[in-house]
Amino acid sequence: MRENLKDFVGGWANAKETGEAIHEVFQRNGYVMDTHTAVAASVYHKYREETSDKTKTVIVSTASPYKFTQSVLEAVSSGPIPENDYDQAKKLKELSGVAIPNAVTELQQAPILHNTVCETVEMQAMVEKYLKIN
Repeated sequence: MRENLKDFVGGWANAKETGEAIHEVFQRNGYVMDTHTAVAASVYHKYREETSDKTKTVIVSTASPYKFTQSVLEAVSSGPIPENDYDQAKKLKELSGVAIPNAVTELQQAPILHNTVCETVEMQAMVEKYLKIN
């Protein structure tokens, strides 16, 4: 197994580095990355700096920026960020020109089926209550 992994390289990026990667790509190309893809881009750039490896690389986007709207907006916008999730999505669409996915719009328009709120210490009892196992 070790022989098969000899060319494997791992890395990580903190929240600041992730935001910087999103910002840089958006400023340079107008492309809005999600946070997972930004981690990959950040790790890749650190790898290139450390190794001088110039091998052409493809980083495949792994998620929608609309899944992490607040974090993405913090990276690409200098203005205030709305508190409401859907208002954040609308602001991201306004800034980027990227359409809000249908699933996000449908979720916004869906009726609220559950509105129970509980404290962390109450979670097990609530789950048991809903599953009728207590």
